[in-house]
Amino acid sequence: MGNGPDVPGSVTIAQNGASVTASYDDGNGTISTLAFTAVGDVAATLASPQTFRAKSALLSCTVGPLEIVSAAFDAASGVLTYDAGTLFLSLAGATVPDDPNARPCNGGKNAATITFVCSGGGAPAKPPTNAPAFPTGTYACRATTVGSSTTSTGSAVFVAGGDKGTLTIAPSGANVAATYGGDFAASGTIEYAPTSSISAARVGNDQRFEALCAAPPSSGTVADTHEPLLVTASTMALAGETLFLSVAGTFGPFPGSSAYCPGAAIAGSLACTKQ
Repeated sequence: MGNGPDVPGSVTIAQNGASVTASYDDGNGTISTLAFTAVGDVAATLASPQTFRAKSALLSCTVGPLEIVSAAFDAASGVLTYDAGTLFLSLAGATVPDDPNARPCNGGKNAATITFVCSGGGAPAKPPTNAPAFPTGTYACRATTVGSSTTSTGSAVFVAGGDKGTLTIAPSGANVAATYGGDFAASGTIEYAPTSSISAARVGNDQRFEALCAAPPSSGTVADTHEPLLVTASTMALAGETLFLSVAGTFGPFPGSSAYCPGAAIAGSLACTKQ
């Protein structure tokens, strides 16, 4: 399955019973395979801590002023989830230099989350209608923006990466409502229906989320605006102590939208721990 905005490569999924593998081909001669354990039909959790390698813009390591080296990713936890033709592969862990003799990445502040957003491939079975209730509560999160694409008018849109925020999951009838706030780059509420004991997928096709739209340099303006994002796919999943929320969507056009973002597709994820 092809990867999402701005990050080339492909992911191949294979399953044998509850054992699932995800093999990422970066298109540059490196294939990294991760082992997962299926939970229901549309979610899987990382089977154990594993090292992920790829020649990708998502994996770089700053070891000094203007010195960037190739890196690997030591994944402590992760999930595979699926919604509406979109596969999310999200990992939480630490970026480490490929060279064991190199200095630590980012001065030792190397905790990170990476997400691949993929489309294509076969659809899994329909999620169950009698899944257990999804756990509720308040979570502290760190966020990342996967990327942005060109708009329908052809101009590039650059969306800033996320920061830290708070996610509150509360009952909403048979479903749950996840509200995210405190992050300069994104905020809003998405409703989810449980798909297994540890996973949930968004409900309906008309949910919206606020995300930051940054005007491209060619526009001559530095104005950043928060604009509604039509959610095209979104999932939540628990892997041990970490909750992953992934979302993909398209900006407007909606009333009041700027001229820069309508038609741009972006995706991002949260890695959260319960407070």
